[in-house]
Amino acid sequence: MSSDRGYAGSSQDSYLFRITDTVLDVMYQASAGGGGILISSQVISPTKLSVTRSADGVFITSFTDSVVTDAPMLRFTNTNLKTSNFLVIRDDGVQSNDFFTMNAVETSTPNYVLSSTFTSQTFNLGQTANSLGVFSANSNPNGAQVTYGIYSDTDSLINIRNPTTFIASQTILPGAIPAIRISSYVTVSVLFTRPTSSSTISLNDFSISWIDGNPLRAASLWLNQRYWIGVAIGSATSNNVVLVFDRNRQWQYWTGVNMTGALNFNGLPYFANSAGVFQAESGYNDNGAAIQCRFKTQNYYPSKPNYASFFRTLYLTTMNSAETLISEYFVNGVAGGHAFPDVVMDANAGYQDVKIPFTTTMLQQGNFISLKFSVDSTTNWRLLNASLYFEPDKITHD
Repeated sequence: MSSDRGYAGSSQDSYLFRITDTVLDVMYQASAGGGGILISSQVISPTKLSVTRSADGVFITSFTDSVVTDAPMLRFTNTNLKTSNFLVIRDDGVQSNDFFTMNAVETSTPNYVLSSTFTSQTFNLGQTANSLGVFSANSNPNGAQVTYGIYSDTDSLINIRNPTTFIASQTILPGAIPAIRISSYVTVSVLFTRPTSSSTISLNDFSISWIDGNPLRAASLWLNQRYWIGVAIGSATSNNVVLVFDRNRQWQYWTGVNMTGALNFNGLPYFANSAGVFQAESGYNDNGAAIQCRFKTQNYYPSKPNYASFFRTLYLTTMNSAETLISEYFVNGVAGGHAFPDVVMDANAGYQDVKIPFTTTMLQQGNFISLKFSVDSTTNWRLLNASLYFEPDKITHD
């Protein structure tokens, strides 16, 4: 029989099985390093040995051979195991021509638990995370082993012991970048393994990082006191929107100009995408198609926020153009707009000054108002001014 490998200072019991050609011996060792006591001997030729332990510390050994399957052979009770939370069955690897020491069942008190796992909370990376950054951790192993794992899934219900609850996982070293498929949620696990009962391990901190937003390069251009920047919006795989910061220090949102590259050559703007290179601002249409333009103002309160106003007249001043100006107004933040009559911008020579009254069939009263102007054009046009005439109410309204 091989000697048991115990832990210094522990209270430990071991049961060792030895099989020869014809006899199975079950040996009991009362303490680490102590002598073995034969508690059972049976003539069998087993193909499998098994040990079952109940919550009350009752062990049942059974065997399988050519005749029987999982037949009980010995039943014994060890009351020391009622509160133990460490149990390992190991092969000590001792072999010779006449015997093989198959397994040792080692138990100890809770102070000698050799491994445990810490599982972090689930971190929400959001919907725009596109890649994970460097994983960092700070621990004091003190001769023990610390193993880190990272798990990702589309929801927060990640159970590291149930592979159906996550879509990707991997072990990772501090300082490395995870290679797993990124998703909206991430959980980190830390496995501590002690070689001896005297090992003390501490985990001070760990951190995960990720890159938010679209990783595509943003093309930019400075022209005529306006800054253009081509970006990808939503789930687009290439730049599909141009944001323009104009001379009035306001942002404009342009679609239909897919600018993945841009340059200013001899004072002329050019942009490029997979379809080719194009000169910008060289005409008033999009390769013959009308350019759609929409502008909506902020919300204004003509009187005060708590006072209603009676809307009387809207005056619009435009340059002379063959296009038609469509106008709407929105009251008190309600999404649905109210239409003004369309304005033809070439009724007279030169600037057009148009008076649009609020008729009796239109909504004429509100605390807040915003205006929206729309033109689908193939020629040049410009709205120069908009003026709202109103009368303030003298009484506050709830």
